[in-house]
Amino acid sequence: MKNIILILISMLSMGMVSIAQSTEATFDLTINLKGLKSEIGPVNIGLYDVKSQWLKTPLKGGSTKIVDGVAVIVFSDLLPGDYAISTYHDENDNGELDSNLVGIPKEPYAFSNNARNMFGPASWDDSQFSLKDHKTIVINF
Repeated sequence: MKNIILILISMLSMGMVSIAQSTEATFDLTINLKGLKSEIGPVNIGLYDVKSQWLKTPLKGGSTKIVDGVAVIVFSDLLPGDYAISTYHDENDNGELDSNLVGIPKEPYAFSNNARNMFGPASWDDSQFSLKDHKTIVINF
């Protein structure tokens, strides 16, 4: 009898954890990419939520078309937290950011907060932002 009560209590507490996790608020992030000079090829976007994975493994990724110099993408069901975005215009639609022999990108790229770095990509610290509600951000190319 004692074992049955322990099993029931265990199952009940596991159910409460599941309910608590499923009711946690999530938000939508709308990204407006502006200043694109051509509509040829898609814009590829990476959304990161971990500093150690910055520019390595995105939490989510996406691709979108350009219309009148603007591209828009929405990431839904995001938990509150810190995020950063990297994006590039894949002008030749080959699925990668092309660079020259020295590693300098030949295609337009940008980061959240319109962060820039003189020598190399923008840092996580310069690119990160907090998501606490539905949010729209603008990134300029």
